[in-house]
Amino acid sequence: MLFESFFPEIQPLMLRLLQASGNLRPIPLPILLRAFLGMFFSYYITEILVGRSLPAEM
Repeated sequence: MLFESFFPEIQPLMLRLLQASGNLRPIPLPILLRAFLGMFFSYYITEILVGRSLPAEM
């Protein structure tokens, strides 16, 4: 359910990153999406597990 709701929002950004020119090596869209979702979920889980015990400035 999360994938179905987030993917349409994230897809334009991912495609823009894939089309960028310069010194970037090509990254397949599924790998880029997996990395972004992993970062999102790790932040969410960290916030749930230790968010209240961290100082406010963190």
